[in-house]
Amino acid sequence: MGLSVPCKNCATLVDVDPEGPIAKLANDLGVFCDACMAMQVQADTPMMPARKPFSVFCPPCFEDTNFEHLPCPGKSTLALDWLYGAEGLNLWGYPGTGKTRTITLILRSMYTAGHKIIALGPGDFKKLCRSRNFAREGMLDRLSKVDILFIDDMDKMNLTAEMEKDLFSVLTNRMGRKPVLLTGNSTAKTIEWRFRLGEPMVRRIRDHCRSIHFDQTDITKKPVTP
Repeated sequence: MGLSVPCKNCATLVDVDPEGPIAKLANDLGVFCDACMAMQVQADTPMMPARKPFSVFCPPCFEDTNFEHLPCPGKSTLALDWLYGAEGLNLWGYPGTGKTRTITLILRSMYTAGHKIIALGPGDFKKLCRSRNFAREGMLDRLSKVDILFIDDMDKMNLTAEMEKDLFSVLTNRMGRKPVLLTGNSTAKTIEWRFRLGEPMVRRIRDHCRSIHFDQTDITKKPVTP
């Protein structure tokens, strides 16, 4: 003879094997029918927070960049062939040639693929350091471990000696492990002159980043502001 127990939620009778191990629990605690159990599981499942839109995540970049608007499509195409891996990307050269906008297209693709990204303008690293004073270990660790670190206009960073050491430590921790994407207008010689640790920085960039030079002569389209 079977045992029927009403569902705790909707009172629908649920058949329970009277000889089975859950018969006593069903009598003492009640049961859910299949439909109510499915609703209960859904209610108990935590909701994943919605990902922030790209425009919020990456303020230094141009959200609405369109490849058709890039002034140096040949050089941009070379950069867009970059695939996620330990090798980074260094786009340098003449101002207004679309270096940052090209990186934006790459970051948008990487963001859509689920990669975590930190994007910094030339003054952002200094602000982060100042806001944390000497308690920077957590920040530096995040910058060292995030999937992709992008620094726009790296050659325009104006850092104290201590901040520069911290930046160098981040680059050193990432090189050969996780990619750094860079843009800038300066030659290697200029970077070596502007930074106290310029020479080792340049060596790491050369060894671990694909460098693409955007020259004024590469402009084949009239620039369009995004």
